[in-house]
Amino acid sequence: MAELPKPPCLASQRLARLGDERERLLWREPSHPAELTHRDAACGSLRIPSMRAIALVLLLATTVPAAGGGAAKAPRSSLLVALPALGSVTWRCGRMYGAYGLGYREFWSSATTSVSVRADGRLLARRTVNPHQLVSFPLTQAPVQQLTFVQSTEPGTLRAVVTVRFREHAPGYPPCEPYLPPRFSVSVYPRPNGR
Repeated sequence: MAELPKPPCLASQRLARLGDERERLLWREPSHPAELTHRDAACGSLRIPSMRAIALVLLLATTVPAAGGGAAKAPRSSLLVALPALGSVTWRCGRMYGAYGLGYREFWSSATTSVSVRADGRLLARRTVNPHQLVSFPLTQAPVQQLTFVQSTEPGTLRAVVTVRFREHAPGYPPCEPYLPPRFSVSVYPRPNGR
């Protein structure tokens, strides 16, 4: 005996065809499985298990603690400043007191940029950064760090310098919270080509 194909979901088709506002307001979903017809039950059986699975995954994700919940938190980056036509500079504290680091994310609409970081007057790192690329520079205990950006495009060269002073903050409040950023200064030097 050949199996008959599953009937279409007539309830949803019927609702779509109803033009009369009164009938649409009177129609309701069955509140008990006994009220379902064979056709309606065929429609609901496809989506109920997937909804239950999604609900179970969400429940587990919110109640089960992450592995190593007692371990120290990883350093998180916080926004320090956004530079025009370049990108955004971030800062973070290390797990050890007094260790700080800077980061940089290039804007999508930006051009390739050369970025260097200096700490205590010496070059710590130099990177070439492409659009939307993220760079995290190493943590250091230097109280003053300086990022230098150079971007050369057809219209001209854009140079920027960000100097961050990590130790110049209010006493008793280390700069390790997003709402207590370190002191910094920004200088931007645009130079059009041909000048």
